[in-house]
Amino acid sequence: MNTSMALPACSLNSTVIYDCVNPYPNCTNTAGFQFESLWIITKAIYDSCPNDTRLFQSTEALTQEACEVFAGRSWTVYPKGDIWARLATWKFPLLQLVAVFPRPPLNFRTEFFVLAHLIGDPISTISNLLLKVASCQRRALFWKNRFTGKDYIDLIDVDDLYGDKRQAEVALVWKGLTAIIDSYDEWGQEVGKKALEYIDKTLISPTIPLQDRREFLKICVITSKALAADRSTKFLPIAVAEGFFIGSIAVAYGRTRESAASTNPQTFINIEAFSVAFSALYFWIIPAVILRRFRDDVKKQFKDWDVQLPPDLVDKMDTAARETEGGIYSWAPIEAQECVKANIRTDAAHRTGFSTRWERIKHTTSSALSLRPGSLTLPFVAVTYSALTGILISYLVPPLGFECRHIGEITIYSTWIVSAALNFIPFGSHQHNLRFNFILVKDIIAAAATVTGVIVTQVGVFNRCSCFTRWGREGLALPQWSDVSDVLFRRINTTYPAISFTCIGFMFFLIPLIIARHYELAMRVFLQRDDGVSNLNWLHGVVRLPETIGRSIARLGGNIKKLYLRLLREPELDRDDLPTAQPPGWI
Repeated sequence: MNTSMALPACSLNSTVIYDCVNPYPNCTNTAGFQFESLWIITKAIYDSCPNDTRLFQSTEALTQEACEVFAGRSWTVYPKGDIWARLATWKFPLLQLVAVFPRPPLNFRTEFFVLAHLIGDPISTISNLLLKVASCQRRALFWKNRFTGKDYIDLIDVDDLYGDKRQAEVALVWKGLTAIIDSYDEWGQEVGKKALEYIDKTLISPTIPLQDRREFLKICVITSKALAADRSTKFLPIAVAEGFFIGSIAVAYGRTRESAASTNPQTFINIEAFSVAFSALYFWIIPAVILRRFRDDVKKQFKDWDVQLPPDLVDKMDTAARETEGGIYSWAPIEAQECVKANIRTDAAHRTGFSTRWERIKHTTSSALSLRPGSLTLPFVAVTYSALTGILISYLVPPLGFECRHIGEITIYSTWIVSAALNFIPFGSHQHNLRFNFILVKDIIAAAATVTGVIVTQVGVFNRCSCFTRWGREGLALPQWSDVSDVLFRRINTTYPAISFTCIGFMFFLIPLIIARHYELAMRVFLQRDDGVSNLNWLHGVVRLPETIGRSIARLGGNIKKLYLRLLREPELDRDDLPTAQPPGWI
């Protein structure tokens, strides 16, 4: 087709009768690439001459070449109202989750770093949060084992408590001490180790009267309750944000179905499905927010209570030390990470065996999942599954197959992979500022690139002929075409929500449960309130479900075995030896 000459504007309300001899003329659609006007043009061509060469294989769909004659080769901006509606529906709930992501109470530079690192490098963020949880698990295991001994139990007034109440009081103490030591770990493992040694020696020192040691433990518990109270106040906003995010997606799906089914639809299922696909790229943020850590500067909040540390360590307990030693929850230098891993490996080396079959199964499963401290496997799975969810939804939107939106989705995903790989660039141990600034700049670029990619898709960069024809391989997939609308209406009710909520379920339930089962003690520390009760008291029963099921199966098997053996040992009664039945009334 010759498109070098300027074409007249298309007349969408023409009363002229066209046929194959007098076909609908080539013209310029003043609205550009717009579904409604292009559908009017397509119907005019098809109704007048189904064999028109501008139709794709004689269907109600234009070829890419014909589409570009009418709408041009460039893209058309979506209406401003539609852009805002889609941002409010599919993107703003994500921003709400980002807003509640935990940030250390240091300075604006550090808070900005945390947010940039979250959006620009989610793999490293989740990996470092898991490392923090593993460190807390190690501290919790230490104190829990300590308070199984009589010398430590005597420090707690539990003489009048029995059963669950006694266990709850003991748990309140070891969880509180864990929270305190975990706070000192913010300045490095060495500081945490010295704080642990000081508290431990004070609690069992034979030179300190028992009453004084009990008072010291009470002070520790009061301090830990204040730390737990701060976590508890921040738990509700996170739970609400997660609920709103998931609920908003469910409501948006329902609203899309209703609007698209109206007589004059203003919402097109295919565009909304593409918006879901790009939102799905960020589903990894669900476990990242759940893996929160609420920390406080113990020395700042409790000036009258202190742990006696060596002067050289006290002098280093400042903001700079917290940045270099792991005080930023979602990022730590390689040296700090290796220090934590080394301490955890040292503790694990003392394990000589597994007390139960479940312990052995859990160890094997954890190794298979690479749920080891600092491992990138689980974070990589979370980010990759989110990306695959978005890619799959886009693939199943007509025109079916790989199209230009996949390029944008793969580019965003690749940006995160490259950003994670750049963390392994070696820096000297004394080049903290250089490394910190490098990571910050790297994450700002990655975050800006990914967020910009999402925004331009909402503006309409893919709203062009080539994207709706798969570069000419298919006919123009307008949502008014019955072949396209049938697929969209069927999948908006089944396939698209199923794919989305399967991924959300994986992020919201399965990953947290795996982590909670592997790091149960740490989760109990994080979720406790100042009254010693967990915010999620039912979590203990859930994470212990495999063991409960295993014990039930074992008991059932044992009962079946006993019944079988009893049946084998019972003598067979000969029917002839039984007494003869007598008539009624016989004496």
